[in-house]
Amino acid sequence: MKQRYGQGSILRCRVGLFRQRVGPAHRAFTLLELTIAVVMISILSLTAYTSYLDSTDEARLIAAAKDFRQIREALRLYNEDHFQSPYALYDTSALFGRYLTRSPVDPWLSEYIVDPFMGRIISRGPDGTLQTEIVGHPEAVDQQRFNDDLIEVYAPQGNLACTVGGSGRFYTLDEISGSGEVIASIDAFSSTPDRGAVIIARSGGLELATDVFSSPKFQQIHTAIEGAAGSLLEVSVSPGGQRFAGVTSGRDSLMVGSLLTNVKETSTFKLMAADSGITLSGASWNRNGQDLAVSTSQGEIWRLAVSQSARPTRLTTQASADVVRGAPSWSGDGKWIAFASKAQGEVLIIPASGGRNLPDPINLTFAGSAIGPVALSPDGRKIAFVADEDLWIAERSNLQLRLNVTRDMTDKVGGARSLVWR
Repeated sequence: MKQRYGQGSILRCRVGLFRQRVGPAHRAFTLLELTIAVVMISILSLTAYTSYLDSTDEARLIAAAKDFRQIREALRLYNEDHFQSPYALYDTSALFGRYLTRSPVDPWLSEYIVDPFMGRIISRGPDGTLQTEIVGHPEAVDQQRFNDDLIEVYAPQGNLACTVGGSGRFYTLDEISGSGEVIASIDAFSSTPDRGAVIIARSGGLELATDVFSSPKFQQIHTAIEGAAGSLLEVSVSPGGQRFAGVTSGRDSLMVGSLLTNVKETSTFKLMAADSGITLSGASWNRNGQDLAVSTSQGEIWRLAVSQSARPTRLTTQASADVVRGAPSWSGDGKWIAFASKAQGEVLIIPASGGRNLPDPINLTFAGSAIGPVALSPDGRKIAFVADEDLWIAERSNLQLRLNVTRDMTDKVGGARSLVWR
């Protein structure tokens, strides 16, 4: 006999099935759970987006570095082909064709800037605004904003060293951000040709200092230099880094000696009579390591051939020049000597050859009320000098193109006794 089910029985079965489906094991998400899920998804999305931006910024920096390498190589080739007239434009337009297959723009779609004065390639960075001072460039510099410019040096400028008061200072020209008081309580100092060490004159002796910007280490070279009355002044290091020259404290003699620790030989050349009233100011080496230039209180420049027992040759005869105290500076090719004239308020350059009929000095006039020591750049194209309280760099052929190195620095160089460009 068949069993029959009424409608009530069927309804009860369906309700039972429904209850099984919506039981505790299959309940819906609460509002708190949904909120947590949304927050987690947001965090993951933000992390992914940030990683994307970082990877994009990194890719742009890599692209800029690649452009820098290409432009730097193009500038190197251009300057080799045009040695007498190196690259002088502020953009890359003259490089296109022979040296570059395209005129590059930076990853932020701005043109690259060439700074021929300081030997740099510059990108305006993400904000597209120039915040780096470029001598002669017409674009105004926005110094109120954060400087995000990218800079690549294609022609290193080296550094300047000077003695101010009783301390020695370095100015790294490729990173003009401040000066470092390298050594305090000294009589004079000079950097070695490779700029890796500093020679210090102190208390009648000479010391070699290394790691001067981090943890200076000192090595005594001469504990007491024989024949030096007191101490040496305006000490200078030969191009080979093996000899020194300095004016003795009496300022009537020039001393030349070895910087090798196992050689203690020194030679003293008395150039001025004790009763002459003429004093020596400073000496500097020619690149050949055989000749010295020295200035006197009578406004004269003398050239001395060390290999010939310091036989002197007078290069200037105008006592009215009133040479500023401090060593004259040789050009890299050894053909010219630069010095400052306090009376005329000028920077002068004369031929190093000398002779009976000396040509008139090349006049590089700079309107400054107090001119200090000068230094020619290693390539001879620029000249550094002290005017008033500041240190300046200028194009030798055009002093209107000049940069005030110490403009924004608290450490000024008024009264500097020496200036060396390495």
